[in-house]
Amino acid sequence: MSNPYSHLRVCDARVLVGEYRQQAHNLLVALYEAAEVLKQTGHGDLIAVGRMYDGVAGGIEDAIYTAEQEDQDELGRPRGAEGGREMSKHTPGPWRWEFNGKHRTLHLVGGRPRCDLTIMDFERWGMNGATMRLRDTAHDGMQLLYRVHERPDWIAPESGREHHKSWHQLLTHPDARLIEAAPDLLEFAQWVLSLKTGGIIEARARVAIAKAEGQ
Repeated sequence: MSNPYSHLRVCDARVLVGEYRQQAHNLLVALYEAAEVLKQTGHGDLIAVGRMYDGVAGGIEDAIYTAEQEDQDELGRPRGAEGGREMSKHTPGPWRWEFNGKHRTLHLVGGRPRCDLTIMDFERWGMNGATMRLRDTAHDGMQLLYRVHERPDWIAPESGREHHKSWHQLLTHPDARLIEAAPDLLEFAQWVLSLKTGGIIEARARVAIAKAEGQ
């Protein structure tokens, strides 16, 4: 589902990542900090306004992200520039779980502009088991899902336990690795918050912690 506050066009966003970068940075800080304060009041109307501010900030970030991506080549370099580094291959956020009781399905969805890609779902495997399907992130923006056991390139023996590979292996898919790293990332965000640096870094840490803790 698209962010209802994503009114900013990509061409407008290019201005924000150009001559008004600092102003855009300050605006995002203000929106995220105001949203956090309003959501902590416990009053329904103020919480709703706080969530709206989150949506506005997210819409601005989405547009800026898209503008930056369109100005980069397939390796994440500014167009016309040499060198650079490869971009991360995991599915971009935001992510969320979606449960459909009517059709008995569970999906992890994500991607930009807002959760328009299925990251993971599940299918029956044999008579008594189930298997996971993951999206092939090598095809940017495409909905190509494969059963994990059909993709040996997503599976690898654990170092030192290669002799157990018939019944014990690790997932190497980038989205699976990101899920594994979630507890460490939450701990890091809590540490960042403890530094009390202020600004957008602290604001984003607060938002990430609140989302992880279901606030």
